[in-house]
This record gives sequence, C-alpha cells and structure tokens, in this order.
Amino acid sequence: FPSHDTGSFGVNSELELFFVDRLSFLARQHSDNLRIIISISNGDLSEHLKNSYPELNFIKVFVNESLVNENFSNLKNPICFLAGPPLAVEACTTFLLKNNIVDPSKIRFDRFG
Repeated sequence: FPSHDTGSFGVNSELELFFVDRLSFLARQHSDNLRIIISISNGDLSEHLKNSYPELNFIKVFVNESLVNENFSNLKNPICFLAGPPLAVEACTTFLLKNNIVDPSKIRFDRFG
C-alpha cells in the first residue's frame, strides 16, 4: 500500500521560513502521496508566497491547529514525529492524544528553542 503522509511545518511569520524550496521540491516529487502544510501563526500570509509555491498548503494558524481539518481515519498504525519549541510540541502532542490519532508510544519528539 502506498504511504500517504502529511507534513506540517509551523513558523511565526513568513520571515522565519526556511527550506521552502526543499519542501516544495519534495511536494512536487511526491505529489501522489505527500501533502505539506505550512502554518504561519502571526503576520500576513502573502499571495506572492502562495503563488510562488502552489504545491505547498499555506494557512494562517498555529501549527497544532493546522491538523484540525486533516482526515486521520485512514491511518494504519501511525507514527508521529514532532520537533520545535516545547510549547508547540506539547500543543501538537495534546491534539494527537485528545483526538485518539496515535498511541502515546508512537510519538517521537525533539524539543528545542
């Protein structure tokens, strides 16, 4: 069975974005089974950015909120990888557990910042 993966990447503002070209390349190379969401929590989300990277999904929310509208019902034995500041990792972990998306033993994380 092919894998269908979603990557969610969050920053405070467009000025903090990095590796967008690499993420865009990955999204184009794996368009059949990879969806990348970039959430920007503060500031404006420019049309220029969205038009420059049409294969990426830009939204204006906190990174943990970017998962709210995702359909997780088709996941079989998911493993979640989280990295970022402690508050962001905790918010995402809480969301995953509260919504019974993943077993706690299947959450991997790296807190930094």
